[in-house]
Amino acid sequence: MAYALTTITHALATMTHALTTMAYALTTMAHALATITHDLTTMAHALVTMAHALNGNSYGPCLSHNGPCLKPQLLWPMP
Repeated sequence: MAYALTTITHALATMTHALTTMAYALTTMAHALATITHDLTTMAHALVTMAHALNGNSYGPCLSHNGPCLKPQLLWPMP
């Protein structure tokens, strides 16, 4: 009888561990998807920023604290 109870207890512990492992796997996959989404969003933002720079629209930070706001300039003249 004691062996049967021990076996049942061990089986329950094994199933609990399996469920915990699956939950951890799902959490890891969700984190991976969030990371991929963040990476894609960052790349899209970089592309938009480069497109703005190529069009001559510099929305950079203000580089002067005392005088007028100095925006970054392009290194070549635009037509």
